[in-house]
Amino acid sequence: MKLSINKQTMMVLFAIVISIIVVFSFLPKSDYGPETTSAKPQTTSPITETTSSPKLEILMFYGATRCASCNNVEQWTLEVLQEYYGEEFAQGLITFQAICAPQNPDLVIKYNVQAKAVYINGEMFPEAFEYSDDRDTFVRLLHQKLESMI
Repeated sequence: MKLSINKQTMMVLFAIVISIIVVFSFLPKSDYGPETTSAKPQTTSPITETTSSPKLEILMFYGATRCASCNNVEQWTLEVLQEYYGEEFAQGLITFQAICAPQNPDLVIKYNVQAKAVYINGEMFPEAFEYSDDRDTFVRLLHQKLESMI
């Protein structure tokens, strides 16, 4: 007996596999086994939205555990904020929050988060994870983006 799978069936199977991967990336690690990365654990509680409105609000969403890209994006974002916007950052006019998506489903829904992502004043900044392995380019692009929004 010869098994015949057409192209449409293969596409459906591929979509199912991708959907499963996306769902599991947002599950708490205890739901699918021990952590296999050396990334630092997240110890913050769920985020609550504030009533004050900063001039710039930067939100970084990540899954149940942080990968090297997430750590780079957070570190380099904080470096940019401290180097170029130290006073505004200290005064709370510019804010940054690293948000564990599984612990904050309301924000995930609000921003329509599909994967790890950075939002600046509600606008997705796709270059954040595109250049999460290139510090110089990341810093330059983030600085340019923030300057254009101030």
